[in-house]
Amino acid sequence: MMCHRTFSLSNAIRGMCLAVVLFSAPSFAAQLSQGTVLKVQKAFAFQEKEAWRDAIAVLREIETKKAYDRAYVDRMLGVLYWQTNDVNTAMRFLEKAVKSDALSDDQVRSAQRMLADLYLSNGNYKSAATLYSQLVKTAKDKTESAELWLRLAQANYQRKAWKSTLTAINKHLALTSPDTVSALSIKLGAELQLSRWKRANNTLEHLIALEPNKKVWWIQRAGNYQRLEQPENMLSTLLLAQREGIELTTSEQRTIAQLYAQKGVPEKAALVLDSLPASEQDAVTLSQSASYWQHAKEWENAISVWKKAAKADNTYRWQLAQLQLQQGLYVEALSSLNKVTSPEKKASVEMLRATAYDKLEQADNALLHAKRAYDLLPSSKSESWVNYLTQKRKMAKVSATPQVH
Repeated sequence: MMCHRTFSLSNAIRGMCLAVVLFSAPSFAAQLSQGTVLKVQKAFAFQEKEAWRDAIAVLREIETKKAYDRAYVDRMLGVLYWQTNDVNTAMRFLEKAVKSDALSDDQVRSAQRMLADLYLSNGNYKSAATLYSQLVKTAKDKTESAELWLRLAQANYQRKAWKSTLTAINKHLALTSPDTVSALSIKLGAELQLSRWKRANNTLEHLIALEPNKKVWWIQRAGNYQRLEQPENMLSTLLLAQREGIELTTSEQRTIAQLYAQKGVPEKAALVLDSLPASEQDAVTLSQSASYWQHAKEWENAISVWKKAAKADNTYRWQLAQLQLQQGLYVEALSSLNKVTSPEKKASVEMLRATAYDKLEQADNALLHAKRAYDLLPSSKSESWVNYLTQKRKMAKVSATPQVH
């Protein structure tokens, strides 16, 4: 089960962009040529009023051959175009500023960060990953490093570079405390893609601790135990989820029943199926429940549920009749056999009738049905029954004949 995630960076980019613009005015104006300074200051005035397009218009008028002036203005234009939601143009100007080699290290780095965030939020994950990989090497502090590793993990996740995703997200998690759901979700997604089921279960344990009411974590953990061929852990996970108030689907309840049966506790398997809503009690479900009760040797419950199954689907009359005969309910068995309509079971039905009548000490009827069984499907079994019942009938007649003294 894959965890698909998207990442919204608008607020982060907005904060960074405004910080760059506001910081730039007093700090770097002295390095600009006089003509450029005047127009940049005018643009800043518009920017403070959030008149983005007016600020852009002023900056676009600047014609300069000075590399620093050009790079500085391009960086400002990148920020301002982003403010107008013209992201493609914003990225184009930021790219020019980054490639210029004219800005100071800090200026280039801030432009790279903005550009990386824009790449990430607009689907250019490979370019974003490349820039984040560069930026994380020169992070100024632990907080910035943690944030950049997270962004790098997000970029790698989106481009399905799973091993790189794991490396980056583990670096992020090592630098932060406590763990966050968003970071652990990225880690989980990569682990699942790499089929690292045991590690994924450890991650899911943390996610469940953070969000115990979120069903997806429980179900994914149960699924992992299934892949690891650990049915008992799978069962305990689903049962614990229920105890935590997680509502399981009918399909998931059926899985619990199957796991109970595999564990050798058929009565609990039957109880789970019997607890399903009436709308889910179809013939197949009822027959499975009846089978579980039968395996548990709970004969009364098994017969009761087989009756319901047979009522929903007449093909189950056969199983009902067999169990009734086994439990000595010969008259009831005969009644059920009368309702078995499957053509391929005609000979078998006659044999069971012969058995039932024999148990009821009705030798004539027993022999009649044994002969019918032999006529329908000759076999050594039906032949032996005919011989046995014929002999038994003779012995009964001899016993019933008065003895002459």
